[in-house]
Amino acid sequence: MTKSATMPAALIALLLCGPGRALADDIGDAKNIINQAEATLKNFMNDPDMKWFGSHLQEAKGVYIVPKLTKGAFIFGVEGGNGVVLAREDKSGGWSEPVFYETSAASFGLQAGAQSSEAVVLIMTPKAVDSLMANKIKLGADGSVAIGPKGGGADTNLAADFVTFTRAKGLYAGVSFDGASIRSRDELNAAYYGQDVRPSDIIIAHKAKPNSHSKSLQTMLTTASTAKP
Repeated sequence: MTKSATMPAALIALLLCGPGRALADDIGDAKNIINQAEATLKNFMNDPDMKWFGSHLQEAKGVYIVPKLTKGAFIFGVEGGNGVVLAREDKSGGWSEPVFYETSAASFGLQAGAQSSEAVVLIMTPKAVDSLMANKIKLGADGSVAIGPKGGGADTNLAADFVTFTRAKGLYAGVSFDGASIRSRDELNAAYYGQDVRPSDIIIAHKAKPNSHSKSLQTMLTTASTAKP
């Protein structure tokens, strides 16, 4: 009797469907992140503590939306979360297809008692957008970062490459991303677009076939970033 004949049927089925199931899981994860990013952007636009964010979104060259920044999200207690980057199109004023990233840091200093928060990072300079075309960057080293102000706020450092905003349990958190690492999620990008693509393929070369699932998020960003303060 051959080895294949004695192999349990369940194991054979797992080996045969494993890659397909993994791809389906990645597609599902990617779509969930898009849905959550849309909800997070809506929360920020409706939050009176985020007036500065809303009034300066039109000046941003891109956004990085992290719907859930969690304590202990990674091994050894490192905090982090998954999100998407969209860059503004120079000619149309619209927004690119989303690129999936993950962020991690030793500590984001979440508020006492807060296990998670949601974050949006305004990408303020072309240099900052370009830096995200690399597989991995470190904020503070590969681009300057500042914490966005609460409410209307005093004018923060618009010379910074990245301006960060966070909300924890519906409250303004003011968490610094200085020292945080941002890495592209190539497996999610490939699953979502059905092809092997890198961040530059999506944002600069426009090689990725548009996915209708992100249309609502792009439209919301376009509306929010063109509205008068």
